[in-house]
Amino acid sequence: MPNVVNERGVMSPDTLEHILKKATSECAVTNVGLFNWTEPMLHPRLDEMVRVVKKYGLPCAVSTNLNINKPTRYQKLLESGLDVLRVSLSGFSQEKYGFTHKGGLIEDVRSNLAELLRIRDEIKSPIRIAIAFQRYLSNMTEECDIKAFCESHDMVFQPIYALMLPLEKVLAYCGVASVAPLSKDDHEIIVNLALPLREALVSAANAEMSECKLLEQQMTLNWKGDVLQCCAIYNEREYTVGNYMELRLADIQIQRKKSTVCPSCVRYGASNYFLYNIPDIEHLAAENIKNNAMRLFEIS
Repeated sequence: MPNVVNERGVMSPDTLEHILKKATSECAVTNVGLFNWTEPMLHPRLDEMVRVVKKYGLPCAVSTNLNINKPTRYQKLLESGLDVLRVSLSGFSQEKYGFTHKGGLIEDVRSNLAELLRIRDEIKSPIRIAIAFQRYLSNMTEECDIKAFCESHDMVFQPIYALMLPLEKVLAYCGVASVAPLSKDDHEIIVNLALPLREALVSAANAEMSECKLLEQQMTLNWKGDVLQCCAIYNEREYTVGNYMELRLADIQIQRKKSTVCPSCVRYGASNYFLYNIPDIEHLAAENIKNNAMRLFEIS
C-alpha cells in the first residue's frame, strides 16, 4: 500500500504497563498478543514486554516470520515466560518460501528455528512453539515435509489457508472504493491462494454470525496505544478511534460500532472470512486445488 504510510515506532514496557493496568481494571483480559502488522523480533526489549504481560498473570503470544538473526534476543525471549511462539511459514525451500514470503530467506528461518529449539531444550522451557503453515497453491507439495519436521522436533503443526489481507484490499477486490487499489502483485497472490477468494467470501457472507469477534472480543492497539478499528485494517490514518489511555472502554466500543467500514465488511463476508467462519472451506479449497492440479505440477 504505497499510498499509506503508518507512523513507525516502538512501544515501551512502561506504556504496555499502563495499558494493561487500565485494561485489567475495566474488562476481563484473556490473553495478549504482542504483534499486529509488524515483526516483533525487531523490538529490542521484547523480553521485557513479555515480562510485563506475565506480571498480570496473562497468557502471552508472539507471531514472527523468524528472519531476524538475533540469537541473544531469542535466549532472553524464551527466558521471559512467553507462552506461545508462532512461526509463520510458507515453504521449506527458498523457491517456495521466497515466492510467498517475499524478501525472506528460508535458511535464516531454519537457522533461527534450530537455535530456538536448542535454547528451549537447554533451559527446559515449557513454551509452545507452533509452525503456522500457510497453504498456497504453490507450496502444497512441501506441507508433508514441514509436518514431519514439526513432529520430530516437538512443535505444533498448524496448517492454515492463507487469506487475502488487509480489509482495504479485500473490499477493493469486491468493488468497494478503496485507498488500496489492487496491484499486479495482489492479483498474483489472489490467484495463488489455495482457498479461492471469491468463493470463500460468498460462503462467508452466507454464514451466520451473532457478533464479530474482532469487534466485540478483541482490541487492537498500535505502538502509541492508539486503538485501531480492528486487526484486519492497515490504514491507521483513516481507522484510528483514539488513544486507549484517554478513553473509557465503553466509549471506545461506541466509536468502533459507528464505523462506516464495518457494514461493508459484513456485507461482503470479510468479517467471517478473516475468522475462518466459512462453511464450505474444505470443499472450496479441495475443488480449487483439484482444478489447478496442472498448474501445481508446473510450479513444483
